[in-house]
Amino acid sequence: MASTTELLPPAAAAALASHLGVSPALRLGEQWAGATSTVVRWGGSLAVKVPHRDQQAIRACLVHAQVSSAARLLGVSAPEIVAVVDLDPIIGVPVIVSRFLPGHRLSPGRGTPQVWAAVGAEIRVLHRASAAQMPPGLRSFTQTGDVDPRVLAERLRAAGRLSAGTAARLVRLADQLVDDVLPDLHPVLCHGDLHAGNVLAAAGRLVGIVDFAGAGWLDAAWDFVGVPLTAVPPMLDGYNAGAGEPDRLLERVAWCRLQTAVHRLVDAEDPETGASRALAEAEALRS
Repeated sequence: MASTTELLPPAAAAALASHLGVSPALRLGEQWAGATSTVVRWGGSLAVKVPHRDQQAIRACLVHAQVSSAARLLGVSAPEIVAVVDLDPIIGVPVIVSRFLPGHRLSPGRGTPQVWAAVGAEIRVLHRASAAQMPPGLRSFTQTGDVDPRVLAERLRAAGRLSAGTAARLVRLADQLVDDVLPDLHPVLCHGDLHAGNVLAAAGRLVGIVDFAGAGWLDAAWDFVGVPLTAVPPMLDGYNAGAGEPDRLLERVAWCRLQTAVHRLVDAEDPETGASRALAEAEALRS
């Protein structure tokens, strides 16, 4: 992990302070590194998101800034974006400055049912967004044959990496779910990278949902894939409160989690064990 002075050298911090009209003496504090950026706390009330130095990461961070602002207008507890400042002449990238959200990032397997129910309720608000309320050009994904978990299971079986019995169980489970998933007619505005580390909580209450860099028009089920298995039921409770379950969402969540797990088997050292775990998870969700 780069040091804070490597991420924001004195000249960059001074330019940022001048642009925002704040004290250049603000101290750079703790940092959190992600797939596309590193976030650095700046003083007591600000945070600076510094993209990695490649075009894909820069675009993802600009998407975060746009979608986060739009989500706040809908009532989602997203970061308040203060400014996007072009520091390209100094550090080679623009940076996104936001209000610092207090609280702690949930570690995998942590978070009370109340927190996850609140996450589900806010994700439902996000999913109700219209295209007119969001920036253009966000990514999208639809189900196609080459990502079908049944196809992948058969390939793993044919390569001798998965037993015939386990492959048959995966195919049979996917057959039971597929009519609820395909054709893919459920695109909504998704966070796109929702996991425990992107949820902030304090004193057993939700503080905020962060990092909208992966946002796009996807099946609603994808926002239930990255969270711990134990978080899915309370998230669905919060999501469905007063509205009933939309379009057999539970079955689509089970499919998307199964699909993700089977994809990971391709590079797994022990695909048989991984497949058994994925089957047990899917069956637990549907029970």
